[in-house]
Amino acid sequence: MSLGLAQICRFRASGMRAGTQGEFNVGLLSESGTKVKHLNVNGLNTLLQSPNPLDYINDLASRPMGEFNSSEVKFLPPIEAPSSVWGVYAIPKEQRLNGNVGLFPKGEASMIKGPGENLTIKRDSNLTVPEVELVLITTGGEGGKVVALTMGNDMSAKDIIKGHPSYLSRGKLWNGSCALGPSILVGAIEDIAREFKASLAITRGGTNLFPVEAKAIADRIDGFEQLRRQLHDEVDFPGLTYLMTGSLAPVPADFRLQHGDIVDMEIVGVPGIGRLTNPVIKLS
Repeated sequence: MSLGLAQICRFRASGMRAGTQGEFNVGLLSESGTKVKHLNVNGLNTLLQSPNPLDYINDLASRPMGEFNSSEVKFLPPIEAPSSVWGVYAIPKEQRLNGNVGLFPKGEASMIKGPGENLTIKRDSNLTVPEVELVLITTGGEGGKVVALTMGNDMSAKDIIKGHPSYLSRGKLWNGSCALGPSILVGAIEDIAREFKASLAITRGGTNLFPVEAKAIADRIDGFEQLRRQLHDEVDFPGLTYLMTGSLAPVPADFRLQHGDIVDMEIVGVPGIGRLTNPVIKLS
């Protein structure tokens, strides 16, 4: 850990006994990102909803547990039931009701993909795009509290969304429309997060179509407290809630994903969140 921050993940290692939540374990990444230390805890919900997650991680990390090379483990989606994922829909500030952004569901934990897993293009969409986004993780129950950050790919079927405002959910929510990972950053305050940079690259047939230049998050998203308050207004979520905060590196207006594309996105900082890579398939 560095600067009061900790990078944790869900992972599976060959020959390792599964955690109590099933076939995964929670781990702490080394500062270099090359090692994963097993944390003996009953899942992400238990860890992140504890009174002080950083103190809990420090305590768990001090115990003698197994350590693995990052290259030898499979990183899993950093989310577990009963958590859910939501997205922010950009609305011009002058058109907002009481200053609020639009919110939409992206799926339950079982629907979310992790590093290396397939994302999908809807059968009825001919204009689907990836979106690299910073994701706020809030606690469940009354009010919620921002306790950690991760990165997400919010796939959007733009042609469906543009068809009619009521089609927003259809153009945002389907199996394979969202990926999270590879790690969760615990302890990051908003000022630190706004110094992060986000990048996006897409490969087709071995050729890098275009890299979307790394851009500082800075003021590209709304304030964490405003987003938290709006998400939890009169809603008590049963588990952790993941809020995707808006596209940080938009692709060109005429770009559309194709079957076989590889989407590679990254949020870098100190220490950052890592790189999230996913192949794309077209549903048939």
